[in-house]
Amino acid sequence: MEPLYFLVMLLIWLPLILYTLKRQCDSLKRRRQMLHIKKLQLEVRRNLKREQLTFDVARSILHASMMESGASRVRQIEQLADLQSLHQEINGQLEELDVALNSYRISE
Repeated sequence: MEPLYFLVMLLIWLPLILYTLKRQCDSLKRRRQMLHIKKLQLEVRRNLKREQLTFDVARSILHASMMESGASRVRQIEQLADLQSLHQEINGQLEELDVALNSYRISE
């Protein structure tokens, strides 16, 4: 009688145990994805800061050279505009990453 009792109890509890393990596994996967997204976000922010510094230095150099020489002023203004558009593009990518992270958090 005891083996039959054990078998019945196993059949009752096994689905619950498997369901609990599956939920924990899914939760760990979501956590791992969040950590990966946060890591990517930190990397993008670091790159953005690096690009911001590069942009500031380039702008300062262009500004100084524009003050020194008026002959190539138009070309330097175009270069400055290109740098500013690059800076705006980087900011746009960072905003897209923030939106993706927020939508992922909302979907949880």
